[in-house]
Amino acid sequence: GDRVVVSSDTVGSGRELIGARSMEPDLANNRIYVLDYNGNALVSIDLATGDRATISDNSTVGAGPALGNPLDFEVDLPNNRALLANQTGRNLMQVDLVTGDRTILAGSGVGTGPTDSSGAYYVALDNANDRAFVYDLVLTGVIVVDLNTGNRVVMSK
Repeated sequence: GDRVVVSSDTVGSGRELIGARSMEPDLANNRIYVLDYNGNALVSIDLATGDRATISDNSTVGAGPALGNPLDFEVDLPNNRALLANQTGRNLMQVDLVTGDRTILAGSGVGTGPTDSSGAYYVALDNANDRAFVYDLVLTGVIVVDLNTGNRVVMSK
């Protein structure tokens, strides 16, 4: 099929993507969200123009704990947030899609269960049950995170 460059150094304007890692669509709003691993940022791209807007990063948009090489994320549009596997912070982080503010949902000091999520790699959201599944490379297993309490349970190893 045909291919079209949606956003690049020469298509669209805004923040340069240093190390795009994963993407999530928001087709109702004609955009995609991109996780910039090396840039420690969550960025949106307008599909019509290719323009890039910073949703949250460590220096210009949003407040809260620092993003540290986020590896994967899941957009939770009904709750206007994104959940990020924050590698350096060793936690599951929430980013408000409107303000860019960051809060820790689960990790050392938030919730109970396995605290060293240094291998947190993939995130899958289960909105119906207010939980997330996090695959951890160090644990080599899946952790279930209660999004209301931050409590974590090893589901599979």
